[in-house]
Amino acid sequence: MSSKLLNPLCLIGMLLIYFADGGFAQPTILLNNLNAPGPGQGAIGDIQTVLPGSGFAAGFETGTMPYLVSSVTFEFIGTSLPAAGFGVDIYSGGPSDTFSPPPMNNWAFTPFGQLGNPAIDHQPTLWPGQTTYITFTPTTPIILAPSSFYWIGASEAADGNDDNGMLFAYSQNYDASGGVQAFLNPSAFNQWTYNQDNNGWSLGSVDGFGGLKLELAATAVPEPGTFNVSTIGLLLIISFWRTVWPDKIFCKARPLAQ
Repeated sequence: MSSKLLNPLCLIGMLLIYFADGGFAQPTILLNNLNAPGPGQGAIGDIQTVLPGSGFAAGFETGTMPYLVSSVTFEFIGTSLPAAGFGVDIYSGGPSDTFSPPPMNNWAFTPFGQLGNPAIDHQPTLWPGQTTYITFTPTTPIILAPSSFYWIGASEAADGNDDNGMLFAYSQNYDASGGVQAFLNPSAFNQWTYNQDNNGWSLGSVDGFGGLKLELAATAVPEPGTFNVSTIGLLLIISFWRTVWPDKIFCKARPLAQ
């Protein structure tokens, strides 16, 4: 019976790529309040219907690292996917050092990226059978720049319906990591609502106090230097392949000496 051993050059190359990529890093939860309680003991919380032509948003500021958005998860009343017409977007406020506080009413957010592909997250909510976590993923890659302001918005098309109810926590506090923090403008609110009649977003929570329940997951984008390490690793593998086994499968194992 013969054993197999991966050629050392090939193994070193693969390890360089692996560690340069952070060990195939898993997404980081940048913002989260899905486990936040409702307004009272045993209370499910505040449920707000996303009416046609309306929407809700929560703002945040990034830290020193760029991040590739993996998903955004919301909590909905019911156990089914959102009805047609519901949309999720990320809006940009630009770099922190050049950002000016927006007007409190009728402000046009700048679209930055769109999320779709809704899927049920089977992680149980605080109210199994009554509410459901729904996860949305980017339709195209969304990279959050360092030290910048963004908003996560959920809205209903003007010709949509009123079948989508979203949950709000009893406060506007979010657990944050990765250098991200909830965006607190001068009036200390990070919640916004959209009204098509005013053709813009207005500062303040829809219920006056609550925070839209959500989870933002993203993966740190490697620094430029890590790409150089990955390139070296890839070149080692290719060099081994071309010089040792030009007619064999890429990184094929070789028999151990008996």
